[in-house]
Amino acid sequence: MNTGYPEVKIIKDFYYAKEETKKLFSLMSEKDDFQQSNVTTLFDTYVVVIGESARHDFMHTYGFPINNTPFMSSANGILFTHYISAGATTQHSLINSLSIPPKIANNIIGLAKKEDL
Repeated sequence: MNTGYPEVKIIKDFYYAKEETKKLFSLMSEKDDFQQSNVTTLFDTYVVVIGESARHDFMHTYGFPINNTPFMSSANGILFTHYISAGATTQHSLINSLSIPPKIANNIIGLAKKEDL
């Protein structure tokens, strides 16, 4: 299966994608372990903005001279300035940064939902 022939490679890649999709749906069906909170919040919606594939040194918010991030510069929120990626690729980095592996259901959205119920 590890030949360089495109016909074999496409079958191998299709099989791999199918297995990964099964794994993903299995992880998505898990329930989180968070307990209900008694905290009341002012908001019903949480927005997480991730600057994927964007270098912070090219954003005005982080000191770049051109004002290319006006919303980010004026938004009321938390701006992380010294974060280092938790993985080599975006997918691995986000999973490791926003959840508690190996249980992907234990993530920041699941935690935020526990405060709203």
